[in-house]
Amino acid sequence: MMLLFFIGCISFHSIGKLKDFSSQNERIHNAEQASLWASQSFGVRRADKQAFSAQVVGQLRVGNSVVISQMISVAKYSPHSSVRKQAFWALGELGRELDQGKDSQTIHSFLLWALSNNPYGIESQLIIEAMIKNYVDHPHSTQEDVETLKSLHSFLAQTANPPSTLF
Repeated sequence: MMLLFFIGCISFHSIGKLKDFSSQNERIHNAEQASLWASQSFGVRRADKQAFSAQVVGQLRVGNSVVISQMISVAKYSPHSSVRKQAFWALGELGRELDQGKDSQTIHSFLLWALSNNPYGIESQLIIEAMIKNYVDHPHSTQEDVETLKSLHSFLAQTANPPSTLF
């Protein structure tokens, strides 16, 4: 029993150490490692370690295609709400670092898709907050604005208690 606890602490410690870096290359490597760990199976406290790994990704704010696609996968397929919440938050943080382009559009498209699946509670709030972080900093066409607005209205029409960030 003590050995399992010790192994669990080492893993949390290893995840936390990824926040420390001495160069941009190390920061990128650590973000890619954290995004990978966010989707991995751990023997002990799996969801907690995955959620912590996703949180580290958001704190490192490395918005490259590898990290973004891994976090989208985590947010899309994780069976644990706590992991999905951290992945949505991380995607918002990554979106803050991006210039308008394919990666920011990939995040936005995914968040619109996630919102169309009628999330509830804090998950819906985190999705909308991530959309705001990613969308507001970039210029968009009128068509993109209309599509986004339609998605938000559709969500609002299907939700009894929408998150206050929607307004």
